[in-house]
Amino acid sequence: MVSDQQVRRSGNMTKESGILKIVKEDILRILAERKGKVSLDIIKEEINVFYSFVSEAIKKLEKEELIQSQQGFFELTERGEEKAKDILRKYLVLENYFKRIRTEKEAHEMGHILEHYVSKEVLNNIKKIVYV
Repeated sequence: MVSDQQVRRSGNMTKESGILKIVKEDILRILAERKGKVSLDIIKEEINVFYSFVSEAIKKLEKEELIQSQQGFFELTERGEEKAKDILRKYLVLENYFKRIRTEKEAHEMGHILEHYVSKEVLNNIKKIVYV
C-alpha cells in the first residue's frame, strides 16, 4: 500500500497524480459494476490505498461532475456513467484476453492492473484477438 507521505517524501508529483488517476478510475469502475449507490466503506474496502487518496479522488470526481454524493453514498452522474462504461469495457476486454492464458483469478487481477495503462490502439488489437 502506498501512503500519501511516501509520495510527498519522494517529491514526485507525477507519481501522486498517477495514483490519483488510478483511484479515480477504480471508483468509477466500482460504481459502474454495482449499478447504484455505493457507500464510502465499500469503496475504501475495494481500493487498497490510504484513505487520503480515496478522499481526494472523490473530491475531484465530484468537482468534475462524474459522481455525486447523497447521505454518505455515491453514484455516477450521466457524464460519469459514460466514462465508467469506457473503463469497464477496457477491463472486460483485458480480462477476457487473459482468461485464455491464465486462471480466472489471475485474469481478473491482470485486467484491473492493466486497465489503467493500455492505450486505445493496444486495446483495439487485443479485441481483434479476443473477439475473432
